[in-house]
Amino acid sequence: MAAGTGVFRFLELSAELRELIYFYAIQPVQTYKTAATPAYANRTFAPAFSQLCRAIRTESLQYELKYRPVEISLHSLANVNLAQKWALEPASHASEYRTYVFTGGIQAADNDFYQITVVRLKESPFFSVTARAGGASLNANQGAGNIKWKVSDQLRMANGGYNTLTATDLYNLIGIVFSTSQELPREIFRETRGFLGASMIRWV
Repeated sequence: MAAGTGVFRFLELSAELRELIYFYAIQPVQTYKTAATPAYANRTFAPAFSQLCRAIRTESLQYELKYRPVEISLHSLANVNLAQKWALEPASHASEYRTYVFTGGIQAADNDFYQITVVRLKESPFFSVTARAGGASLNANQGAGNIKWKVSDQLRMANGGYNTLTATDLYNLIGIVFSTSQELPREIFRETRGFLGASMIRWV
């Protein structure tokens, strides 16, 4: 057979090998940012071979959603509106990502930042939720812990079922994170059910 005339049946490779190829093809993996301006900053640059057919494009998208984290900035109402609009946009596949990182300010701690990381666990019905406060003050740690508990409660009630979220679940989660971050100190002390005196709080 002359060089260049053969047929390479990519989809006949094992799923494990195809995933490895997709992983290297989409490097470097850039964080999707819901508050990014202009919008083209978040464009998806699919590997060229993913355009060969619909089956390969669909499969490559699944791996991009798996490896590309999302940063959901909630530092202002404008950010919240952008994030919730993105969550409900069908073409964004927003509810299908594996890793979500929520960031914003804690009102009760003079807007010290919080970072809530939600990761869809592999082959598990659970999510990992990690809370980190940007300041060492009691209010900052209490505030981050309180947001974590509210997020965990919402995930347990999610309508998506086994380790999944719907667009509405994610929309509601964004609203809960922001509203909880705006609570006053007395509300934080009343609501928080767990506190570790370090800046990193982790429950799984």
